[in-house]
Parts: sequence; structure tokens; C-alpha cells
Amino acid sequence: MEEPTMWPSSLRSIAERSTLIWETSPNMFGSHGERISPSQLSNFSKTSTPVVIEGLGLPHLEQITLLQLGQNEQGYKGVSVAPLQDNKTDKWLEPLRAWDANTTLENVHVLAVAGKRSALPLDQFIENIDHFYADGAGNGSASWSFLADYISQRCDLPRIDYKLDGPIEKHIWLGPCATRSRLHYDAVDTLFCQLEGRKRFKMLPPDELTSLVPEDSPPLLKAYYDCDVTDPSCLKFSRGEVSREIVWNYSRFDREDGCTVELKPGDCFFLPAYWWHQVDALPHEESPWCLSYSQVYRSPFVRCKETATSRPSDELRLVNSRSSWHVYD
Repeated sequence: MEEPTMWPSSLRSIAERSTLIWETSPNMFGSHGERISPSQLSNFSKTSTPVVIEGLGLPHLEQITLLQLGQNEQGYKGVSVAPLQDNKTDKWLEPLRAWDANTTLENVHVLAVAGKRSALPLDQFIENIDHFYADGAGNGSASWSFLADYISQRCDLPRIDYKLDGPIEKHIWLGPCATRSRLHYDAVDTLFCQLEGRKRFKMLPPDELTSLVPEDSPPLLKAYYDCDVTDPSCLKFSRGEVSREIVWNYSRFDREDGCTVELKPGDCFFLPAYWWHQVDALPHEESPWCLSYSQVYRSPFVRCKETATSRPSDELRLVNSRSSWHVYD
């Protein structure tokens, strides 16, 4: 295999430069036929290398299969889902004055969350999927465990898990083909598997922290919209609680530039910790929904004290600023 090259200043699409093929046989092969062992996947974590992986044999999941999985003797299982407003975006910035908030902080903005999660029977969620979203947040280990377990058992992931020492959480992402997750970073390494529909990641490297969250930027307080889910087909929203949680891992600005990766069904994407990413579910003809499954792992760059909602420590910021972000030709 060729030596990795420096991350290009033009941020060319890594979809063109870092696609690896995971064959159904016990070996992985690179795009030029080189063998790539599971050990090398752990090196992607150590070198903070985003990589697209193909050929993991992800299961195709029909709607009827999902409903069968989510049914028991008592009926359809209840699942935790987040309500979606018309813009289909999970979070956005609003001025504090728009909210009835009691805080002593000055010059504060809020990170508005589309709505607090609600519990719905699975069949009601599927019937009204244009208005709700299964939004990760560890749900693959909770109400969506029946689906996460089904997927993980049918993927060739055990050797990856062994090399990456995990996973520590599993996530299900299921919703309509128009959702957007705002530009942010996570303090964990993520293996993201696309099962139905297509998703596009727009990314910026970790050293963009100071431009996306400047030192003098105002604090962001997470604020939740309340939602009346009496009629799942017609949701009513109102501004609700402003939490005391200060959020650091969301961009203070929208950015049009960056590197893009588009995932089709069957693709996996290894996204290292602290890479900024905006995720869009793309309209398509293959399926009325977009289904993704992800597993997260502790990153070598992140210590226990680091979380996605804590401002990165000086030590970690120094590591990020001195690291070379690589892609593989």
C-alpha cells in the first residue's frame, strides 16, 4: 500500500481517495487490491483518518421485516423518537430573547432542539415517519435494541470491535429522506453503516475548532421545543425549557465549504473523533425512508474527562493542532 498523503488543502472528496473494500472473505482489500487487515482499521483511529468501507454485507431491511422485528405478543414495541418540525433539521441557533429563560449568563444564544423525544408504538412511528426521527443518542442499546441487535449480528463487525475496543454504544438513525443534522463534532470514533437510502456527510477537520467556535463566542444553552403528539400526523410545537447545559460541540456558523462523502446502501464510514460533520438524508427513489446504524468507540485522542459537551482541553487541542490528517490513495 502506498504511504498515506497529507490531507489536501483543497479538501478534495475523500470518497474519491479513501475507499476501501471489505470483501465477504476474511480479508479486507484496498481499492488497488492490497490486503488491509483489521489492525489497520485501528490505525485509522490512531491517525484520525476518515475512511469509506464497502462490502461489509449489510442487511437489506424491508418495512415488513422491521415491523416483524418490532412485534411481540403484546403488540408493537414502543420506540423512542424525536418529533420533526417542517424544516426537518434536528438543531439550530436562536437568540435567547425568543425564549422565556431565567439565566444569569450574558450574551447567550440557544441551540434549539426540534423537540423532546417521545415514545410511540413502532407501527405508529412507521405510519407517520415524515414527522418523527429515531435520532441515535444510544437508542440502539435501549428501545431500538431489537433492531440494533438484528443488524449487528448480520454484519462482519466482531474483528473491528476487537481492534477498536468496543463498541461503547449503538445507535439507530431512521427517518424521512430529508433530515439534516447540524454541523458538530463527537468525542468518539464512529463506524457509520448505511442500510436504506443515502446520506451525505459534509466534513471539516478538527483544527477548524477555533473558526467554528471562536474563543469569544457566546455560550450555547440547549433549549427544547415542546410538542403535542396527540395526533402524530399533525404535530404542534411551542418553545419550552432552556436547560442549564452549555454546549460546545456545535458550530456557531453555517459553512458551505468542506469535504463531502455520499453513502449509498451497503457503505460504511469510519469517522474519527472531533471531525466536524453535517449529515443530510438525501431524497431518493429506492426507499421512502433513510436507515442507518452506527457504533461508537473511545478514541485514542480522547480521555475520560473529554465529552462532546465540554470545551476541549488545552492538551487535546494541542494534539489536534499538531496531528497530520491523512487519507489513503
